[in-house]
Amino acid sequence: AKDTACIGMVMASFHAMASALSGWHEVGMKCNRIEAFLRLPEADACSVADGDLCLSGATFAWPDPKSTGQAKEPVLSQVTVAPVKSGELVIVSGAVGTGKSSLLLALLGELPLLEGSFSRPAGPAAYQPQMPCLL
Repeated sequence: AKDTACIGMVMASFHAMASALSGWHEVGMKCNRIEAFLRLPEADACSVADGDLCLSGATFAWPDPKSTGQAKEPVLSQVTVAPVKSGELVIVSGAVGTGKSSLLLALLGELPLLEGSFSRPAGPAAYQPQMPCLL
């Protein structure tokens, strides 16, 4: 009985080690993809082709609900995003409260453009905001 328990513990250890090695391999692959993305050359601002998404010196504000669509103070100022072609991966990251959701809503046309230029592909777009779950 002791031998069976010992063999079971050794087998469980090997399974755990194999699972950990597989996880490290996946982490390595994901890090390589992120590194490749971060090493892409910087693109020039807004020399767009039809269907590209681009922002150049764009300033956006939330509309004031008390007035007739008049914009409030800017929430995003002088934003420049190099042309993004359809199908390209773009990562938007940052700390809480830095404007990630506002940027996405601006790209959808939900925030008024106060200055600068903004172009996006024609056609439908969808956005599902993240709903925090506080325990």
